[in-house]
Amino acid sequence: MSKEKKVAVTFKKPWRGYNKDEVAGFDEDTAEALADAGVVTLQAQAKTARGKQASAESGGEKTAATKTEQSPPADTGGAGSAPEDERP
Repeated sequence: MSKEKKVAVTFKKPWRGYNKDEVAGFDEDTAEALADAGVVTLQAQAKTARGKQASAESGGEKTAATKTEQSPPADTGGAGSAPEDERP
């Protein structure tokens, strides 16, 4: 793996197999060339945002969903299942 610094970019339009709104990492020269051509926007804060998300997932505040047990899925009335009051 290259030790050259990678720059995160978000595509504004399709380019060589990438779709609009996809995020990818390129070397600084390529990222700047794509930005100059209007194909991408540079993501200066990508690493910071990812770090905050990882710290929140690894032990930050707990949400109500993680504190309580999840209830079993509700019966959606699919084939073979009828509400209790409609069974013969």
